[in-house]
Amino acid sequence: MPAKFNEKIKASQVSRQANLAAAVKKDFQLAKGLSSPIYVYSALWRGDSVRLVVIKLQKFVFTNLYCVFLQGSSRYDVKATVRNFYQFKRKYTSAAIICPITKENLSFQDNIPLFVDLVEEKNRSSIPKDTFLVESRQINAKANVSGDWNKMSERTATRETKVEFTVCVPAMFGFGDAALLVEKIEMSRLLGAGRVVLYNNSIGLNVDAVLRWYIREWEEGRDTLEVAVHSWKLPRVSGQIVDTPYYAQLACIDDCLHRYRWTTKYTEFSDLDEFIIPLHHEGMTELLSALERRKPGNAGFMFRSTVFVKDRPMSSYGFEEEARQYRSSILGYIQRENRIFPQRDRGKLIVHPSKIEEMGVHSIWEASDPTGFVSAENALLYHYRLPYPNECVNLTMDVTVSERFGSPLAVRLKNVWSKLKGVPLA
Repeated sequence: MPAKFNEKIKASQVSRQANLAAAVKKDFQLAKGLSSPIYVYSALWRGDSVRLVVIKLQKFVFTNLYCVFLQGSSRYDVKATVRNFYQFKRKYTSAAIICPITKENLSFQDNIPLFVDLVEEKNRSSIPKDTFLVESRQINAKANVSGDWNKMSERTATRETKVEFTVCVPAMFGFGDAALLVEKIEMSRLLGAGRVVLYNNSIGLNVDAVLRWYIREWEEGRDTLEVAVHSWKLPRVSGQIVDTPYYAQLACIDDCLHRYRWTTKYTEFSDLDEFIIPLHHEGMTELLSALERRKPGNAGFMFRSTVFVKDRPMSSYGFEEEARQYRSSILGYIQRENRIFPQRDRGKLIVHPSKIEEMGVHSIWEASDPTGFVSAENALLYHYRLPYPNECVNLTMDVTVSERFGSPLAVRLKNVWSKLKGVPLA
């Protein structure tokens, strides 16, 4: 296969790229011309590869799939690796497609591929039917070619903000609890987050107003906490959303992990109603630094979980009015299940994204280093929700969070909601 097209094909590609450069895709797109459907959400530049976050048929195996890199009038093909994220027996699965970069196919050097496409062996001679924009292209390709991986994380675009701590939240579906959203964002701020990333499938007008306000505050320089929101409209077949577990949560995790791989030191993965709380340290970065001094070399940390029951409201002393006014879970519920779940049962993770290749909801699947398990004496994942049947029979009072963070949280909630007058809390 020649490395470059003839002049006619070159001109066609240049025209195609010029048209696409003005429009960045927002949701899953079907890669056309393949033997089985692949829906591509993002194509993320990692320095050593381009990683496509996709949904595909779980049982279909691609044996001769190729990535086509496009930059200007040049085309370079490389054999793709497809990795299914198996989770339950569903028709569709989240997956990743890896397009490796080598010295041989990286003749563009600093000109990182602008687009990538997928073709099968039988169609390699044809003009690509689709081109997917390669995102996160701020990483300098020469760092990979030279093997200097330490420099990779330093080469961020000026518009990219590098933060110490990022919180990734799964996609929101039919979500209208603005009070819970604000509390999640503000507790993340108090615990040291510089960025909160959310994925939006469908939200209420009140939640939309809250998110727009946070985004505007950061973009206009009035806030140091970045709130990033990505659209998450799942593909449909015959009018129905594709059958994949938990709205393709694993694809959502994979996108957030690799999208911010080089712009954050730590990434937390937790739900809107979950809070990883350090029990003795001021914030998460202080706790994580202490854990790494004690035992260096971990790719991430697993935190054990416990449940605060939301069917029995009992406000923390001194915060009764704030709990009611702002519908605060942390200030309004202080009874939790006496049980703390085992390490690998319902726990959540904070990771070094640069050390992680793949991970699930409750575990790291592939990484350069092991997982550290955090004791319940150092930190806990507090989950505020309604109990399941026959659950949460034995309860205990726990005011740790409200005593440690109640006052600053109440101040933050008052400040935010004073700026969001007229926006319903739920």
